[in-house]
Amino acid sequence: MQLLHPNGMVEHKTMSPPYTLIDVPPGKSVDFNDIPNSFWIDMALMHNVFLRGLNSIHEKAPVIKPGDEIAFAGYCLTAVDLIHIHHRGEEQIFFPHLAKRLDMSENLREHEEFSGPLDTFHQYMKSVFDRQEKYDAEKTRTLLRGFGDFMSQHLHDEVCIDSLLWVLVIETFPDANNYARPTQKV
Repeated sequence: MQLLHPNGMVEHKTMSPPYTLIDVPPGKSVDFNDIPNSFWIDMALMHNVFLRGLNSIHEKAPVIKPGDEIAFAGYCLTAVDLIHIHHRGEEQIFFPHLAKRLDMSENLREHEEFSGPLDTFHQYMKSVFDRQEKYDAEKTRTLLRGFGDFMSQHLHDEVCIDSLLWVLVIETFPDANNYARPTQKV
């Protein structure tokens, strides 16, 4: 955030982000041939993309200038779309395999719990983007917190859960270790 002092000097202030990132080890210390270990790191990094998006929306919401509201709403819509795509993929691809051995109802319940407020945020940003509703910074932050607080905890918890689940996938599907890593050409 920039603050303009009466003397004309600009001071840059950073807010404390509301959502903490998931700690991951530095890349050089990771054995990427260890599929379960690198899987949780991949998941943590992806979840950190979402957390950084939420933090940036929270930080920028009150300083959006007139004329920039539509672009900011587009940014918010992109962040929400990424979250939806990720969770839809988990629900349609990953969880069904795990459900053969595990009860995935808690993960699905958590997805459902923040989906409604996430959709409300999406609808508001879509109406701002479509110029049907005026941008309101406080409403943006309130709607963000309406799903972000719970979703942040879910993202932290799910990394631990999913890494353990991936070990079970490898036990259940021994050829899972033969699947190409996302960093390899397929």
